Amino acid sequence: MIQAVIPHMMETRESTTANVESITALAPGSWPGVYSTSKAALHALSDSQRCLFHHHNNKGLNRGGMFTGI
Repeated sequence: MIQAVIPHMMETRESTTANVESITALAPGSWPGVYSTSKAALHALSDSQRCLFHHHNNKGLNRGGMFTGI
């Protein structure tokens, strides 16, 4: 999906990306390892996007640590 939208983001010169992250990316605990690993990969991808597209006025939103009440 990222490859499909990047050309459009670069043409418009202003865009926002939103990635839903988790605290387990930075501080894994008793969560399943696959979940923590996938969230760490998403965190690294978000950082890479921020570096690559900052000159295209891309605003990166990373959400994590939301209380769900579960």
